[in-house]
Amino acid sequence: MTRIDVQARAVRGARTRPVWRPPSRLGGWDLVERVSQGGLTCVYRARPAEGGSSRPASYAVKVLRPEWEHDAQAIEMLTREALVGRRVTHPHLISVLAACVRQSPRYLVMPWLEGRTLTARLQECLPPDVPEILWVVRQVAEALAALHEHGWMHGDVKPENVMVSPAGHATLLDL
Repeated sequence: MTRIDVQARAVRGARTRPVWRPPSRLGGWDLVERVSQGGLTCVYRARPAEGGSSRPASYAVKVLRPEWEHDAQAIEMLTREALVGRRVTHPHLISVLAACVRQSPRYLVMPWLEGRTLTARLQECLPPDVPEILWVVRQVAEALAALHEHGWMHGDVKPENVMVSPAGHATLLDL
């Protein structure tokens, strides 16, 4: 159900390039707004489609970008994230609630987390508050230990992949 629109570019010598427009509905989810874009995926704030616009957008839908839809490595990475997020449950790991990884469009559904990434928190608080940072590091270490206990490793631990709630609860993302 991915829709590809072609926009002509008025720039000298520019070739016409497909521009992906996300659907407003993906599976059983209404995509409300795009909140981020990474190298392989886009993340949207979403709500269940069955409740209509009266339901809160309290989910995140991570969609594999169309240019990666047929890339075996990109599909494997998304499939791995879905598998780990469904099998390993821990308070400091993001959960994958639903996934569509066998057919296009490929996506994961996770709870929407309030807060900011550790990167954003570090940028606004100079110098960082040492007790707060130690608390976040401890939570991330617990999440990594839970992954390890189940035979998994996180391959991309960095401040961008740690969400910190206003209350200081840390959640490790991008499994």
